[in-house]
Amino acid sequence: MRVKKLFTDFRVILWVVVVVMAIVAISPKLSEQGISITSINASSPLTDVLQRGDKIYQINGQLADENLISKPYFGEVQLKTNKGLLFYQMNGTLGVSGIKAEKNRLHFGLDIRGGIRAIIEPENATEEMVQSIITTMQTRINVYGLKESLFRPVWSEWNCIQARERNLCRSSGVYWERHTNGLS
Repeated sequence: MRVKKLFTDFRVILWVVVVVMAIVAISPKLSEQGISITSINASSPLTDVLQRGDKIYQINGQLADENLISKPYFGEVQLKTNKGLLFYQMNGTLGVSGIKAEKNRLHFGLDIRGGIRAIIEPENATEEMVQSIITTMQTRINVYGLKESLFRPVWSEWNCIQARERNLCRSSGVYWERHTNGLS
């Protein structure tokens, strides 16, 4: 009797509906395979047909992965893509780069995927010059489609020391130290 009362409660029904709608909105594709194209070289023969975001499922009958798209090919190459079956005469690499196809609609930024950190310290720069550099860098990075880029100035009173290890995924460290006058 308590279980029936629990499942007929408005809040529980609303919670179940919201969870189902969230799963539908994410739309998981459990069978998604292949490579999603991130860039195509201008000299690639694939520039006329494929675009950024298209998917390559198979190359010469093999399941596409990062190694296969960077491998050089000579002669006829068969590509199974989201635009159908394509045949090309190749004399080198495909001229595309890509990442493993996403299995859902969640798009993670560089911070979650393992972003990049660059510390640029201009010499004899004023605050206006640094802000101008940051604006220029944001514009240039956004041209390449990298959203959610974070730029912040690091002034000379801060020192950043990063430990570079053989296997950076297992161990990395960042040490921040602030130098002030009058340490006791």
